[in-house]
Amino acid sequence: MPKVAPVLRWSRSGADILKMRNGDGYLGSFSSGKGKVYLFAAPFQNAYSDFTQHALFVPVMYRLAMLSYQTEQRVAYRLNQTNIALRLASEVKVQGDEPVVSLRKDSLTAIPAQRWESGTLRLTIPAAVQVPGFYEVIYNGKILTTLALNIDKAESELAYYSAAELRQLIGSNHPTIQVYEHGADRSVAAHYKAQRVGTPLWRYCLLMALACLLTEVLLLRFAGKGKPAPVPAMAA
Repeated sequence: MPKVAPVLRWSRSGADILKMRNGDGYLGSFSSGKGKVYLFAAPFQNAYSDFTQHALFVPVMYRLAMLSYQTEQRVAYRLNQTNIALRLASEVKVQGDEPVVSLRKDSLTAIPAQRWESGTLRLTIPAAVQVPGFYEVIYNGKILTTLALNIDKAESELAYYSAAELRQLIGSNHPTIQVYEHGADRSVAAHYKAQRVGTPLWRYCLLMALACLLTEVLLLRFAGKGKPAPVPAMAA
């Protein structure tokens, strides 16, 4: 664990994130308006603490950043989502009893079902919005925020059909479509190769040609070995 020489002490805090062995707080959080203040009991200089060189430093600072980030707006929504709640900024002034908010993406503009509740805008994505992408929330000619709308989760369904189910779906109306099933003995590529390409015979042809050449060489080498060499005739 890191070594610390504290210079500050507090009686209580909103939450003691790190404590020392004697029970005093080393890292605590305090509420300040709508945010939080995180206080260390010792400076980061080497004379007071080696916390910045310790392995805990990065995960603790990352955790503080994640705890400090709070928002009601999600990173992305679904096109089939029924209710989207948007917390609007305090400077947005609602004009009239029934203000109209629209969604805009390129040349597409749609007006969703909407309801205002104490600074919170609740939207229902209309059926006309079917294309995923980034949509601007427009009110009174100004862009309030941007929504990222994604496709339905059903598009990422990982279930698959069996070979028998695929053959039943295809039927006999598509004779050019073939279903190859993966077997335990060989792969789909091997099935396709066996049915469509066939067994390659060039290797066997090459081996037979080499065998014939070897046989011919052996015959020429050993066939005439036992016969006596002819004696040339002398002219009288």
